[in-house]
Amino acid sequence: MADNGYFLVKDYEKLQIQIKQDPNRKRGILSNLLKMKSRLPLFYFLFLGWRFVSFIFYTIHSSDCFFRKKHPSYFCVNSTLIPHSLELELSWQVSWIINCLLCVVILPQMPTFQGYRATFNRLSRFSRFWSLQGQLFVTIVYTVFVPALGNSSVGDMTVAIQVGFILGPIFSTMVACLWNFVPYPSKHIFNHHIYLAYRCTILLFYIENLYLFVLVSIHIAFRINGVNGDELKSQHPSVQAAIILVHAGEVSFYYDMSKFFWNKLFDDKRNLLEADNI
Repeated sequence: MADNGYFLVKDYEKLQIQIKQDPNRKRGILSNLLKMKSRLPLFYFLFLGWRFVSFIFYTIHSSDCFFRKKHPSYFCVNSTLIPHSLELELSWQVSWIINCLLCVVILPQMPTFQGYRATFNRLSRFSRFWSLQGQLFVTIVYTVFVPALGNSSVGDMTVAIQVGFILGPIFSTMVACLWNFVPYPSKHIFNHHIYLAYRCTILLFYIENLYLFVLVSIHIAFRINGVNGDELKSQHPSVQAAIILVHAGEVSFYYDMSKFFWNKLFDDKRNLLEADNI
């Protein structure tokens, strides 16, 4: 390992010498770097496009699974509408999480961003911030424990998707909290590609959370009216009541997240986590 590091250093030194001796080589390297940088927006828009397409596949699969079998999407192994539906659902979750991480990592490039620790210290003063964390916790509890109460067989793909429905809301909440004080990129500072990428990303977050809010709301309505065909009907009435309460917390979480991103699209200079703005 040490020898490899030594040779890497020597190769780097040789490259520096070659660049000094040949200015054209330096210009060529800089040109290639500029070309790669100019293509980054294109790669990001392609990534957003795949995230949206895989999300559409997920909505078709999850809606079909729920209305046909009254199950969460990850318990429907064979979809009659879309082949490899679970793989596509997992692909959407992975792109969802990666997009969240990109939104968090790019924040230091924003002129108005005050730093992660300073932002958290500022957020901790607002009760709405802690309420949102409580809603997130309830959503995770539902995702982890409620499916385990049924008798459905759980495979590796099912577990992976459940993990996705834990990490996705966690990172989405992180994006909402960290971007709360950061206005959208100004056209006077950034180019129009960055501005458009920001708007498309926020819009996609809104659409995803809105769909999850509608789907979970219908699910809980079916539970309350006894129109659920899952195994939870065999549970004690007190357990069913507790499940409905936890499920209601999940509904409120996705509603508030969709409301946040909707407001962020039009009024991003306001502190949306202050008081009860979301």
